[in-house]
Amino acid sequence: MCSSDLANYTGFSTPNYHDYKVEACFDYSDSLVLVGSPLGKLVVFDLINEKIAQEVSHSLLGPVVSLTSHSSRDRVATAAGNVVTIFDNN
Repeated sequence: MCSSDLANYTGFSTPNYHDYKVEACFDYSDSLVLVGSPLGKLVVFDLINEKIAQEVSHSLLGPVVSLTSHSSRDRVATAAGNVVTIFDNN
Protein backbone atom coordinates (compact mmCIF):
# COMPACT_ATOMS: atom_id res chain seq x y z
CA MET A 1 0.00 0.00 0.00
CA CYS A 2 1.30 3.45 -0.92
CA SER A 3 1.61 6.03 1.80
CA SER A 4 1.25 9.03 -0.53
CA ASP A 5 0.13 9.88 -4.06
CA LEU A 6 2.74 10.25 -6.75
CA ALA A 7 0.55 12.69 -8.68
CA ASN A 8 -3.07 13.82 -9.01
CA TYR A 9 -4.66 14.55 -12.37
CA THR A 10 -7.82 16.65 -12.16
CA GLY A 11 -9.93 18.68 -14.52
CA PHE A 12 -13.10 16.73 -15.21
CA SER A 13 -16.03 19.07 -14.93
CA THR A 14 -19.04 16.83 -14.46
CA PRO A 15 -20.68 15.97 -11.14
CA ASN A 16 -21.57 12.49 -12.46
CA TYR A 17 -17.96 11.47 -13.08
CA HIS A 18 -18.06 9.04 -10.15
CA ASP A 19 -20.81 7.08 -11.93
CA TYR A 20 -18.36 5.73 -14.53
CA LYS A 21 -15.36 3.47 -14.30
CA VAL A 22 -12.91 4.63 -16.96
CA GLU A 23 -9.43 3.43 -17.81
CA ALA A 24 -6.17 5.33 -17.90
CA CYS A 25 -2.76 4.48 -19.33
CA PHE A 26 0.55 6.05 -20.31
CA ASP A 27 1.38 6.93 -23.90
CA TYR A 28 4.20 5.14 -25.73
CA SER A 29 6.79 7.67 -24.53
CA ASP A 30 5.64 7.57 -20.88
CA SER A 31 5.34 11.37 -20.88
CA LEU A 32 1.53 11.60 -21.05
CA VAL A 33 -1.34 10.08 -19.07
CA LEU A 34 -4.32 9.14 -21.26
CA VAL A 35 -7.72 8.99 -19.54
CA GLY A 36 -11.21 8.13 -20.76
CA SER A 37 -13.93 10.63 -19.95
CA PRO A 38 -17.65 10.34 -19.16
CA LEU A 39 -18.13 13.28 -21.54
CA GLY A 40 -17.06 11.22 -24.57
CA LYS A 41 -13.50 12.51 -24.75
CA LEU A 42 -9.97 11.23 -24.52
CA VAL A 43 -8.24 13.49 -22.00
CA VAL A 44 -4.45 13.79 -22.24
CA PHE A 45 -2.51 14.96 -19.20
CA ASP A 46 1.13 16.01 -19.12
CA LEU A 47 2.79 13.60 -16.70
CA ILE A 48 5.14 16.16 -15.15
CA ASN A 49 2.97 19.26 -14.66
CA GLU A 50 -0.30 17.32 -14.09
CA LYS A 51 -2.27 19.66 -16.41
CA ILE A 52 -4.56 18.79 -19.29
CA ALA A 53 -2.49 18.94 -22.48
CA GLN A 54 -5.28 18.02 -24.90
CA GLU A 55 -8.89 16.82 -25.09
CA VAL A 56 -9.97 14.81 -28.12
CA SER A 57 -13.62 14.09 -28.90
CA HIS A 58 -14.56 10.48 -29.53
CA SER A 59 -16.76 9.60 -32.51
CA LEU A 60 -19.72 8.68 -30.27
CA LEU A 61 -21.49 10.70 -27.61
CA GLY A 62 -21.13 8.70 -24.43
CA PRO A 63 -18.44 7.83 -21.91
CA VAL A 64 -15.05 6.63 -23.11
CA VAL A 65 -14.67 3.69 -20.75
CA SER A 66 -11.75 1.80 -22.27
CA LEU A 67 -8.49 2.74 -23.95
CA THR A 68 -5.08 1.36 -24.77
CA SER A 69 -1.89 2.91 -26.08
CA HIS A 70 0.40 1.45 -28.73
CA SER A 71 3.73 0.37 -27.24
CA SER A 72 6.01 2.09 -29.77
CA ARG A 73 3.91 4.52 -31.83
CA ASP A 74 1.90 7.64 -31.09
CA ARG A 75 -1.47 5.84 -31.33
CA VAL A 76 -4.30 5.13 -28.94
CA ALA A 77 -7.49 3.12 -29.29
CA THR A 78 -10.59 4.21 -27.35
CA ALA A 79 -13.95 2.54 -26.85
CA ALA A 80 -17.34 4.12 -26.18
CA GLY A 81 -20.57 2.23 -26.59
CA ASN A 82 -20.10 -0.08 -29.56
CA VAL A 83 -17.54 2.16 -31.33
CA VAL A 84 -13.76 1.79 -31.22
CA THR A 85 -11.74 4.72 -32.53
CA ILE A 86 -8.01 4.72 -33.24
CA PHE A 87 -6.23 8.06 -32.97
CA ASP A 88 -2.91 8.48 -34.78
CA ASN A 89 -0.88 11.59 -34.03
CA ASN A 90 1.40 11.22 -37.06
